[in-house]
Amino acid sequence: MSEIRWAELTTTDPITADIYKSLLESSDIPVFLRSDATYVVHPFTMGMLGDVDILVPKELLELAKKLIKEVEIEDCESDDPDCD
Repeated sequence: MSEIRWAELTTTDPITADIYKSLLESSDIPVFLRSDATYVVHPFTMGMLGDVDILVPKELLELAKKLIKEVEIEDCESDDPDCD
């Protein structure tokens, strides 16, 4: 069995990371979440301290990006000025 080569998909907050993880795993894409924060001791963090790196197998990175982009587009309301 070959070792998985992980690639960073994005960095986001813990809640969004869990949502993305569920989405990707439902599409049979393995996900690894990496963070420096200790959530058991400090459940609420702000800024970069609370960031979570979302990693997926390198060969599935483009597919994962496409799935995340589709969800972001669906969530974006047309009258929201912050949506691109």
